[in-house]
Amino acid sequence: MTRRLSPFLLVLLCSCAAAVAPAPPSVNYFDPATLPPTLLTPPPAVGSPAWNAEIDQMVALQTNPDPAELKIAREERTLSPEMLILPVVPQITRAHCPLTYSLLERVNVTTQAVTSLAKDYYHTRRPYLMSPQVKPLIDPHDNPSFPSGHTSGGYVWAYVMGMLVEDKRADFLSQAESFAQHRVLVGMHYPADVRGGREVALLVVGALLQNPQFQNDLAKARQELAAGHPDVQLAPR
Repeated sequence: MTRRLSPFLLVLLCSCAAAVAPAPPSVNYFDPATLPPTLLTPPPAVGSPAWNAEIDQMVALQTNPDPAELKIAREERTLSPEMLILPVVPQITRAHCPLTYSLLERVNVTTQAVTSLAKDYYHTRRPYLMSPQVKPLIDPHDNPSFPSGHTSGGYVWAYVMGMLVEDKRADFLSQAESFAQHRVLVGMHYPADVRGGREVALLVVGALLQNPQFQNDLAKARQELAAGHPDVQLAPR
């Protein structure tokens, strides 16, 4: 029987891995191979009771969906940091906070590198390709679905912004979860893909917290926000 790791243990494991593995000279904050896909809880096997239950859940979500939610989901096909930040703290714009957005872009490159390794490892086909009951409600993606890159990327952004803006941490996480659930609604991801994306996010954040380059860039973003937005309640160092 396979034992599932708790989120706390996942972060602890990846923190140890990042501490002993030096980052390569690249745009990534650390070598994505230090977070192997085998750390994730695997998705259910196609045709299993768990897989069938997820298909049923998706079919139920796609029955008479809210048009407003569908519109938002279609707009989120390609995510940007603005989609997470501006609904929560509209004054933190790219023009006024370039260091903050540069931090988030580099964080996302790192996150997607880790996510891509897992996608290639598990090679799970998108639900709309596996079940005629699930419909692609947006212009579809056809690369592997597990884990969800929208979920991993959105959640890492949310955790990082929560490190900067203390009183909005819950709002950022709520926005990230909205990204994730919209991906299930439009038929691009199984619920298990979303769970896997959250696990990737925890692993990446644990590794980032051990990374001196990330800590340096985070401090610069905090200084930028403190200088330009004294009305924003920053998280303590």
